[in-house]
Amino acid sequence: MTRYVNEDAETKVQVLDSNGNPATGATVLYKIYDEADVLFDSGSMSHIADGIFTLQWTPDAVGEWTFEAYSSNPKFRDSKVYKIESILAFKHKPDIWDTHEPPDQNTWYTPLDVSGGARVKLVAIEQTNDQSNAKDIEYEFTIDGEVYTETYPCAHGKYYSFVTTYHGGIEPIEGYEQVATFGVQKRDWVSSEPYEIESSEGFSEMHAFKFRYRLTSAPGTNQEMHCIIVYDKLERES
Repeated sequence: MTRYVNEDAETKVQVLDSNGNPATGATVLYKIYDEADVLFDSGSMSHIADGIFTLQWTPDAVGEWTFEAYSSNPKFRDSKVYKIESILAFKHKPDIWDTHEPPDQNTWYTPLDVSGGARVKLVAIEQTNDQSNAKDIEYEFTIDGEVYTETYPCAHGKYYSFVTTYHGGIEPIEGYEQVATFGVQKRDWVSSEPYEIESSEGFSEMHAFKFRYRLTSAPGTNQEMHCIIVYDKLERES
């Protein structure tokens, strides 16, 4: 059984008498041993109904914990082992500034390929050249296995942004120009292992995310191509 550090856990046991009836009047004691097998807490459990006794407790460290419940009348003993893990949380990662001076024509560059949970806040691309010419850049998003791709004529010296929000689609950043709306919808986390976290509003959250881009036009003089990515990664708290 998995529980999480510094979060309330509840243990329930049912005690029956020698005739198989609920022992509603029993005194059920407990002992909790921590990840180092040191006694963490002990006392009496509370009766709910039908011989069911309960206790809420809060583990304070990661590891394997043991809960032992017992009674002398009627004779009863039950042990449960809990796997205590750290909580999953989105943590901001260093911003990615991907630069190619010059980029090779038709060569894919992949500044981010992440799995295990990501919250993407911003993806933006830019190209510059001495002629100030527009250049075609093909970009490709892979979100939870679904691929979205398009080629866009990017003007010289202008950032083009792709910001997904809880409204669905793509929102532009002020001062940037929106490239396209290829209908990326918000992904909600499923409340089951290994992702036990609810989606928060504001940015798109996904299990896996990959972005790559390439210059499909012939490079100009002193051609450059840049990409900025701002994102969080789902990780366990230390």
